[in-house]
Amino acid sequence: MKKPLACLEITSESIKMLVGYEEEGKPIPLYAVEKPIPGIIRNGTIADQDALISALSSFHKITDEHAKLNMSICEICLVLPPIEFSVYEADESTNTVKSDNQIQELDISNVIGLVRKKRLPNNDEMVDIIPDTFILDDRRSMATPPLGERSSMLGVHALIHAMPGYIKNQFLSIAARSGFRVKKSCVSSYCNALLATTISDIPTKYVLIDIGGKITSLSLIARQKPFYGSKCFFLGGDHLTQKMVEAFGIPYEIAEQIKKEYGLDMRNRRFERPLFQSESSSPNKIYQKNLNTVIQTEADSFVALLRENLNEIEQKSGVTEKLPLVFTGGGSQLYGLDSLLQNAFPDRPVLFMKPQVVGCRKPGYSALLGLILAASQYTGSLEDNYINVTNVSRVPATEKNSGKKKRNINKKAEDDVL
Repeated sequence: MKKPLACLEITSESIKMLVGYEEEGKPIPLYAVEKPIPGIIRNGTIADQDALISALSSFHKITDEHAKLNMSICEICLVLPPIEFSVYEADESTNTVKSDNQIQELDISNVIGLVRKKRLPNNDEMVDIIPDTFILDDRRSMATPPLGERSSMLGVHALIHAMPGYIKNQFLSIAARSGFRVKKSCVSSYCNALLATTISDIPTKYVLIDIGGKITSLSLIARQKPFYGSKCFFLGGDHLTQKMVEAFGIPYEIAEQIKKEYGLDMRNRRFERPLFQSESSSPNKIYQKNLNTVIQTEADSFVALLRENLNEIEQKSGVTEKLPLVFTGGGSQLYGLDSLLQNAFPDRPVLFMKPQVVGCRKPGYSALLGLILAASQYTGSLEDNYINVTNVSRVPATEKNSGKKKRNINKKAEDDVL
């Protein structure tokens, strides 16, 4: 088994960590844990840094007797939100180093390093560089790093993933302040697109729509990669729950439970039992028809914003065809949402991306599953340059040079350090 990766995502409603590895192009999850963080992230910005650091610190040690896990985690891969996410293109080339012109990892690093020197507009900062095509002598081209091939030059056409520095750095900084070393960071749109390659019915070109708790993002995907960027609007599944709280006068936790259990159900019934009935002196009964009314009203607002952002992203990117809509994220699990969206967009295929991964089929974990793939494969990306970099030990010279190794006699077979 390959060494597992600890992948982490900070969303508006929770912190999620997925530990797993890649095997034959598929993510293999070993353990997943989620911790609610209500109110800490607001509109994509960290509102309470101390509270978030405290919450993140609890992920350093994962102990599960049932799963026989005892892991200490100091290195993570991090999912970044697609807020103001942009994609730029770049072309660079360089001469290969070896006298026999055989391409090695150093050549890949050199040409990617040239792309890295590009200055981006709008004060954007690079998140990653994703090679699209490698170009060799005689106009040969390859989609994957051409290690071992012979060529006197190596060129690359690359996609640069970028976002404003204040968005990117707030998440990287909070991870560092929480005691984690970030091995790799990727935008969630790219992670979802990679996971989609493991699902047979997802097309090669589509609009990816990720419905979160408080944010919904749209990304144009072609050939397994975002090729334009993303549009976001601050409306998601949590807003529907809040509307239910206001409409029915019930606690948030009960509203969330009712939403997940019943959703939108338009079937006609002769006899309808209440979905919920309070035990107060003035009983409050909630029927499916009441829930349907709230969901449909909120859905009208959601579809209007979705259509507006969809038109904008397609017009700016020059897309004229009606691309399929592929939905993912925790908010996409609402029962009845599929028929509602199919009716709202009758001129487009409407699909739902559900991970086909044993042990982790929730759409809310799609980005983390995709990050396992992104962090496990050598693609020649910007982050690959750091994969083999090790931490510098500060062990005193007398201990370092003693030639003796200390054994941890208490270490168990299932103990691990990531």
